[in-house]
Amino acid sequence: MRHDPEADRFRSQVRALLRIPEPAAPRPAPRHRARTETSTHDRRIYTALGARGWLAPHWPPAWGGQGSGWSHSAVVAEELALHGVSDTALVNTVYNFGECLRRIGTPGQQADHLPRIAAGELVAAVLFTEPGAGSDLATLTTTATRRDGGWVLSGTKTWSAQTDLAELALCAARTSGDNGRGPGITLFLVPLDTAGVRVEPLHTINPEPLHQVLLDQVELTDHAVIGAVGGAWPTISHLLSVERASLGYHGRARRWFGALLDRCRATGALADPAVTARLSTLDTDLAAAGELAWRAVYDLDETGATGVAAAVSKWRNTELGAEIVRYYFELDGMGAVLTGGLSEVAFRESAGLTLAAGTSEVMLTLAGTHLRDLLDEAG
Repeated sequence: MRHDPEADRFRSQVRALLRIPEPAAPRPAPRHRARTETSTHDRRIYTALGARGWLAPHWPPAWGGQGSGWSHSAVVAEELALHGVSDTALVNTVYNFGECLRRIGTPGQQADHLPRIAAGELVAAVLFTEPGAGSDLATLTTTATRRDGGWVLSGTKTWSAQTDLAELALCAARTSGDNGRGPGITLFLVPLDTAGVRVEPLHTINPEPLHQVLLDQVELTDHAVIGAVGGAWPTISHLLSVERASLGYHGRARRWFGALLDRCRATGALADPAVTARLSTLDTDLAAAGELAWRAVYDLDETGATGVAAAVSKWRNTELGAEIVRYYFELDGMGAVLTGGLSEVAFRESAGLTLAAGTSEVMLTLAGTHLRDLLDEAG
């Protein structure tokens, strides 16, 4: 990993902020539904980061950032994960919704929403996944039909995280007007209190609330369109790569490994050579996974894009995190939970992360395709 003294200083500042023992500030429930008891968004931390320009530090100051690089944004994501703070709002609001507006939004859309996002005042949801279109978003069936100077959206979106806290959503829908830059998909800005939008909770093992969002003849104006009609596919691909490049995956794996070490020390398991050998292997794997994660971030800093590096990083860090959590429970079962060890919430979260932003199988397919292309080029 590169040594960056400026990033090290920034990390120390973020850590100092996250150690401040203050209660989370209450947040009024959005009008479209009541806040659930299981919501984990810490508004105090997000607004404190936002006040310092640290929530989206890679954005320019005019939008509430610091004009720094993606490495500073990666530090924030990693430290949130290391401190056990939910990064769902960071991923959905900054990396997906915010980056979409920053990339293809109109000046008006950017001015209306980016400063509020960077300040930690606005939480957004992402409406990409559907019951029949998960990792393969090109098959989505939600439609947006042109009507009287606007659009009418109809369809069902699922597995939407923290939608109970969100004001707006970034929604992908199929439109006519494929102009050759994508499979006829357009991105829309959808206020979640719009008539025809219904948010329903889903009962899953995921530690954070997930929702199904029903879009029943939702009427939107042309101002809700983000980017070119029918040309959203390159942007969607970019947003997914940015999400996969998040250091939050690696940060969780590191936090869980720390809990595993603490448990082994407390129970005397370190006296077992088989345990120490397994821990040594996991520690080495974790260091390598960290290098993969930072490689994807450096790609963003250097070229503004990341692809296979992000896919490989996401695959390795989420699978490794799940392996660490499984081994934790293999050693001591539920006794670890009952005595204040790693919560079973980590077990549920680790499984879900191997699916988020594309399953592990999809990540391996992307990596394999890239390797095949390289071999073909080499003759």
